[in-house]
Amino acid sequence: MKLYRKAVYLVQHSHELDGEDEVKVIGVFSAKRHALAAVKFLQKQPGFRRHPNGFYVDRTNLNEIGWKEGFITVRPRTRVTSKSGAKKKPIKRGRVVPRYQR
Repeated sequence: MKLYRKAVYLVQHSHELDGEDEVKVIGVFSAKRHALAAVKFLQKQPGFRRHPNGFYVDRTNLNEIGWKEGFITVRPRTRVTSKSGAKKKPIKRGRVVPRYQR
C-alpha cells in the first residue's frame, strides 16, 4: 500500500511562563497562506497579542515519520552561584534534540 504524502503546515505558539516554555498547538493547515492567516488573526487576540512573536509555522508531510534517528536529552551544565564555587544550583531544564544533531 502506497501512503499519500501531502505537505501541511503546523502552527504552534510558545512563550515563557514561570520559567518554563508554554507551547500551544494552534492547528494544521493545508496551505502556508492559511497558516499565516491564522497567525495574523491570533496575534490580535487576548494572550497572544502580549506575545505576538511566539508563533512558529513548520512545513511537514502527512504520513511521514519524524525523528527517525531517535532523540537525546541534552542536560545543561551546573551553574555556579557563588564566587567561591561552594554553592551550586543546577539549571532545571534540558532540551530534546534529534540524535543526528549530537
